[in-house]
Amino acid sequence: MTTDAVTYSKEATTGENGFYTIDVEGEFGDDICDVTALKSSREDCKDTRGRVDKSQIVISNNAGMHNTVRYANPLFFTTEKASPQCAQVLKEMDYVPIDKIM
Repeated sequence: MTTDAVTYSKEATTGENGFYTIDVEGEFGDDICDVTALKSSREDCKDTRGRVDKSQIVISNNAGMHNTVRYANPLFFTTEKASPQCAQVLKEMDYVPIDKIM
């Protein structure tokens, strides 16, 4: 059975390098862990419309993984309009709609 019930919640803040770690204690079986970027520290870089603000990971100890470390996909915020020097890279990565780049 799938529900939207929250069974565990924990907040973390990135360091100066933009990385974060979240220690999770306990066993959560088949629960899905959503890692979500909530708030940008920069007023000019707070857009999340490009679907890069959420990642799902498995945190069960019984999922056949031999390591207790899990990695979420990159999470980040974007500016309203891409910087000219970044436009080509963003286009290649398909992170933003073409109309936001041009």
